[in-house]
Amino acid sequence: MPASRHQRGAAALEFVLLFPFFILVVLGALYFASAFNTQRGLLFAAQSGGDAALRVDRSQFALPGDATLYVDRVRAEACPVITAALRRQSRDVAEKLGESNCGEEGGDVDFVSISLDAAQPAILIAIAYEPDWRPPLLGQFVPRISATATVPF
Repeated sequence: MPASRHQRGAAALEFVLLFPFFILVVLGALYFASAFNTQRGLLFAAQSGGDAALRVDRSQFALPGDATLYVDRVRAEACPVITAALRRQSRDVAEKLGESNCGEEGGDVDFVSISLDAAQPAILIAIAYEPDWRPPLLGQFVPRISATATVPF
């Protein structure tokens, strides 16, 4: 049965009006899934660095006096482990964070930081990453992805 004269083109109009919202929902789901996966990878790298930090023999250091020497030793042990874990995460993350030397202070974006937490006797491992690609309208919700791990001493 042919469509009435008043309904001709209604399906095309509905498609034109709803398709952008559908694409926005699909891109949003893909972007947030990618961000979540990256965050889990950064958390794994931070925890792997924490495991390497726990393997450092603390009995060699007179803590809290030798805390900076201890942190330097932890940095030397944990940084290669973190770098290897980031390399397993993705090529993009490894390239952006690979130049990081696991310094004390983290920058604004894209850093790996291993430092002494002054509030408690612990070492704080922080990793932050800003993705290169963010979809329009959605990228403002997840501008930076980060993860932290704390190692008591």
